[in-house]
Amino acid sequence: NEFKRNNYKFIFFGENSKEDRKELILRHDVDLSLEAALKMAKLETELNIKSTYFILLGTSFYNPMLAHDKSIIRHISELGHDIGLHFDISNYLNKNDADLVGNIKKELTILSFIIDKEVNVVSFHRPTKELLNKKLSDDIISAYERKYFNEFTYISDSRSTWKNSPYDLIDNSIKRIQCLTHPIWYWETDIDKKTLFKHFMNEQKTKVANALNDNISNLEELIGGPLCNL
Repeated sequence: NEFKRNNYKFIFFGENSKEDRKELILRHDVDLSLEAALKMAKLETELNIKSTYFILLGTSFYNPMLAHDKSIIRHISELGHDIGLHFDISNYLNKNDADLVGNIKKELTILSFIIDKEVNVVSFHRPTKELLNKKLSDDIISAYERKYFNEFTYISDSRSTWKNSPYDLIDNSIKRIQCLTHPIWYWETDIDKKTLFKHFMNEQKTKVANALNDNISNLEELIGGPLCNL
């Protein structure tokens, strides 16, 4: 709301930038919870703003190939937001730039298939210094290439802490901003981090329990009672 009140134009990566206006690229790296991302996406749509959600393909916390998770990602896209690839370089042995770009393109193809829409923008999960201000190729947009990481003022809520306050940038009329948040840090009420992660752990346990029940027809017989008793 503060960005809107100060006449910032919300834009996507790859959208034409204009010198005569204030611009904001709002971005969310979905590291842990698609459910949290969807809640944020719905709220943004209610506020008539748009942002980009970066999705991991290789993660222990969700699976974009599953029908449930796929439907959430598509729902976020249908709400008017953009979908990008959150690429974890630790999942690959990238010997050189060609390997890196090739592996990114493979994941972009998979994510494009999942949402039935072309995806050509990538952000890096825990990026190394070598990836900052680096252009990957003419057909891939990196959230960390010079245009978006240097020409735009970059701010992030990494580990739920802002190194630079968005409000300070607004007060100082900084013209171009890339603002990264992680949806897991935000909640309907003010809760401490211990409670937040306790809820997240319970959410993950419920997913595992449902998956076991769906895949093992005689589960209770095997373990001698309801799964919740374990």
